[in-house]
Amino acid sequence: MSYTELTEWSGFNFHLRVDYNPDSWYDLAMDIQNEKTYDSVFWTSVVKMKQYFIPLVNEAFGEHFTDKAVVQLGPGKQANQMPDESFKRGELDAYATLTEMSVSKQYHFEVETRGNRGIFIRIAEYALGIAQDNIEVTDRGIEVALPHSAVIFLKKADGMPDKMSMIFKGDSGEIINDVPVIKIKDYSVSSLLEKKLLLLLPFYGFNFDEKFEDMELSGIGELKTALDEINDGLIKMVDAGEINESQHSHLIDWTKRVLEKLTVNYKNVTKGVDDLMGGYILHTRTDDILDQGREQRDREKIEEMLRDGHTPEEIVNFCKYPMVLVLDVQKSMMVMA
Repeated sequence: MSYTELTEWSGFNFHLRVDYNPDSWYDLAMDIQNEKTYDSVFWTSVVKMKQYFIPLVNEAFGEHFTDKAVVQLGPGKQANQMPDESFKRGELDAYATLTEMSVSKQYHFEVETRGNRGIFIRIAEYALGIAQDNIEVTDRGIEVALPHSAVIFLKKADGMPDKMSMIFKGDSGEIINDVPVIKIKDYSVSSLLEKKLLLLLPFYGFNFDEKFEDMELSGIGELKTALDEINDGLIKMVDAGEINESQHSHLIDWTKRVLEKLTVNYKNVTKGVDDLMGGYILHTRTDDILDQGREQRDREKIEEMLRDGHTPEEIVNFCKYPMVLVLDVQKSMMVMA
């Protein structure tokens, strides 16, 4: 059992306990090319596809939110008060509140590539910083709501723990917050698609990080197989109406951006990835333009049927249009009336 301690932090006696062997992974910090790229890709994907924050939360914390849950994104930066009463600005990778029925919880994710202790300190700082914005005075006293925090670990590190624990000690005992660690290496393309973990898909290339040197000489055959599987799986989701062509295009583009950073020192691999994924992106953007034209024609037809007196239910039954599209057209007509 190992301990890292922060004392008298913003009025708390705070102890961070982590179950791991530090000698096995403490020195794994690597030279990552423009690591901010990975944070930016993750945050952008959360913003543009925020409903897919729900399956990520369910996977990390064992929750059971449905797709009806409301996702309210929090700020991307957090001010944390330090022991000397100064404030340090931190950049949260993703922070949101999920609400469904009477349940409302806050969730915070950090994307990490380096196997060192810094992530533990950052999680602690961010959690306490978020908590400071959620202090309420009740009849019982002051209530402090801590977020549910998790780490998404991108690189392979056999010694990385499956979870860490934050222990808050007080006169009445301890409060333990477990921080799960999601590891990209634990997922196949099929499992990411099946579980709807689309926010993790762009980082799948990290599973090939140790193979790029060989690929520089032998070609990207194995990587191509995985990328084809990703693209084919996303096409099936488009056909099933689970995502649209624009989201398909974004996911392919984000995956390409991550791979460009990972393969920056391997010219042949980079060229192979660009040639392959450039074709994907051209295809999806072309389809997106065609889809926009089809949707406009569909909207005009729905509007015509509504003006003729048909109900939304009749239009859905007769023409098989999605109800959400019919209701959106109806709402637009009411606003213009």
